[in-house]
Amino acid sequence: MVKIYTNIEDEKLTRLAKYMFFIEISIYYLTIDEEAVENLQPRLGESFAPINIFIQDTAKSDYNVREELEKASNPSNELPISFLYNILVDTRNPRYEESLAQLRTNSYFVDCYQCANADSNKAIIRMRVTVKDRMKHLLRGEYSKMYKENEFDALLRNRALHERYRVWTKEGKDEIHKSLQVLMKTQEALDALVERLGITDESIIDLMASRELDEMYNSEKESINSQLV
Repeated sequence: MVKIYTNIEDEKLTRLAKYMFFIEISIYYLTIDEEAVENLQPRLGESFAPINIFIQDTAKSDYNVREELEKASNPSNELPISFLYNILVDTRNPRYEESLAQLRTNSYFVDCYQCANADSNKAIIRMRVTVKDRMKHLLRGEYSKMYKENEFDALLRNRALHERYRVWTKEGKDEIHKSLQVLMKTQEALDALVERLGITDESIIDLMASRELDEMYNSEKESINSQLV
């Protein structure tokens, strides 16, 4: 099994990373070298930055996620629609060149370029994936619609994914990370949100139960500008 170095509890991780990328490379895009991706992550004692996944690079004019979504929604469009994962990596990683070479051999690989800031140690690797309804649901903040109910069994049975999304409570209990619980819209996710917001009014809690358990998706916050990094 692939050794997992991703820290899914990293608060800087985008929703795109938690709700799509790290799930898809374990379940759907198996030809994307999962080991190469994990080798881009820092290990214990290493101080370079972990990877993050962005929905677009606003400094690039060749791709706009919402324009692609409009094409995908047009019934007269017969061309295949795809989206880009913009993977921000730290080039100080001693395994960077080897991992990049592995990813370059993949059919989903688009390109890799250094961020423009002269002092930057960052690069962006772009991987192209075919359109799925879950990208549409992600952009709309419809997280509980991103995966079908029968898909969750496969998600929870996948060893690498389970290892990546497994967290330990203060009591030493093994449970799945809150991001998967948001996707599955579990009672645990609702309870955690209610506790975090300090809500005691039952009518408000009932209203929350009928809605998504995370805030609306903000594509601006999940975009990157390679000229400024």
